[in-house]
Amino acid sequence: MKLAQAQSIANSLIALLAPACDLIAVAGSVRRLKPEVKDMEIVIVPVLTSVPGLGFDLFGTTHELLPTFQPLLLDRALIEMQDSRVLEYDQRVKRNGTKYKRFIVQPDSPNAIALDLFIAETGNFGNIYALRTGNSEFSKALVTPRRAGGLMPGHLRQEYGYLWHGGECIDCPTEEAFFAALGIRWIEPQFRDANAVPDLIRHAIGAVQP
Repeated sequence: MKLAQAQSIANSLIALLAPACDLIAVAGSVRRLKPEVKDMEIVIVPVLTSVPGLGFDLFGTTHELLPTFQPLLLDRALIEMQDSRVLEYDQRVKRNGTKYKRFIVQPDSPNAIALDLFIAETGNFGNIYALRTGNSEFSKALVTPRRAGGLMPGHLRQEYGYLWHGGECIDCPTEEAFFAALGIRWIEPQFRDANAVPDLIRHAIGAVQP
């Protein structure tokens, strides 16, 4: 699919999903402005709704528990989009977890295209947005230690969707915050490939030298 058409479809999806999201952004090859787009990625932070919790004791009596927070608006939006045939779950690559869902957009159209929907939290939106923008070589470098030729400082690690320093979780609500935590400069998405990695490493090493 041509970039302009993919951008148009992505904008339509964002318009439908945005009321259910605190943050939403297109990632992947569309964000990297690739002339040909094979699939699309969107990263979101859903609006969470407080849901009262109930528990039962040994005698069957109900007791109020702490509320849970659930993405009810997102669930409703996705159901409505499936009912209207904007989306359907991909039956070949089946993904329907709490952090990653895969759909076919416009499944009844000759312009059908796969959509990977990544669900982040406020504290790790920057991490997920950067990693899901790609390309694959660049994303791999972001989580690979520098001693192995990657961009991740030796004292940090990306795990469970978050950046960690020992037992301390480092919030990265923006992509810029994630890059800064890694000690590398932010670069435009269209330049993110394996060729960019050595230059980023050189700049990072130079920045920390006395």
